[in-house]
Amino acid sequence: MIPKYRFWSTAEKKMYEVFSVHLMTGMVEVESGKYFLIPQDGFLMQSTGLFDKNGKEIFEGDAVTYNSSKSKYIVSFGQFICYFAAYNKCGENILRLAPGYGWYLKHFRDSFWNVSGEVMDEPAKIEVIGNIHEHPELMEDPSQEILQKKGEQQ
Repeated sequence: MIPKYRFWSTAEKKMYEVFSVHLMTGMVEVESGKYFLIPQDGFLMQSTGLFDKNGKEIFEGDAVTYNSSKSKYIVSFGQFICYFAAYNKCGENILRLAPGYGWYLKHFRDSFWNVSGEVMDEPAKIEVIGNIHEHPELMEDPSQEILQKKGEQQ
């Protein structure tokens, strides 16, 4: 797979398709021929190479839902912890932890609910609802908003 990137310019508040990444200088060349410095000028995001259930390409930094749930996740790359059930010699169900590395879905509020990399094998269950740069409101915690409204009413 040939890596594909996009770049979010923090100054311009605009997403660009990346044409080239210059590792020696730390610069990216975007679709309009402009150059940006990483990370001073914005955020570089890599494509996962996968497409969601609607055919939209999935990139690092995308806000997604998984398996039609209302929970929101951020597509992330790096080290994560997998939680899984296993059985000991007595047949008791125990929770196990195992490290992983690669693409995973990071729960926007609680890292215990991160979804491990194997979910990326099922992109048909993922729906991109935006990205954290163009739509930061997607990552707001609705429970905090409810608590704030209750406080204002009292």
